[in-house]
Amino acid sequence: MKRSLLKLMDKNLSLTTSISFEMDALVQEIDTKLRKWQPDIAQQVRQRLADIIELADQDALDILGSRVVEQKVLDLIDEPETR
Repeated sequence: MKRSLLKLMDKNLSLTTSISFEMDALVQEIDTKLRKWQPDIAQQVRQRLADIIELADQDALDILGSRVVEQKVLDLIDEPETR
């Protein structure tokens, strides 16, 4: 029993470490990009990330997808007709 518990704990630690490294890489990439982009673009990205985090905290990410679709439809409606 102790061996199986130790194996399970080892797998959990390995998975947690892997996720941690992936998140660290993501955070570093975001930080690098924010420094590279024009200030107005960086601010827009910061705001959108904050919006996503807020929606995730409220378990409402599915709303984000519907808003994206809604915006695409509105953009199509607003496009000038080409002949």
